[in-house]
Amino acid sequence: MIPVVPPEDAKAVSADFEYEPDPKDVLDALLPHMSRRRCNRAVLENGIRAGCTHDCDAQRVDNASEFIEDLTLTPTRCGRRRSRQS
Repeated sequence: MIPVVPPEDAKAVSADFEYEPDPKDVLDALLPHMSRRRCNRAVLENGIRAGCTHDCDAQRVDNASEFIEDLTLTPTRCGRRRSRQS
């Protein structure tokens, strides 16, 4: 360390530092950030769930539509085969 000699007319300064803050001060500082973060996360998760649900619902509708088309075409195909065999 470099030795520092204070000027002669300098006032004495107390070197009393507080390294550990009060728990209430820490909570007051962190609580708003934590609650905002939780709210943002909940909103994002809800949006993701809604998007996934929408995609799944769309896939279900497409699958059901294809299934219905297959079932409605089956009797027609059977009728054509019977008329051709006769």
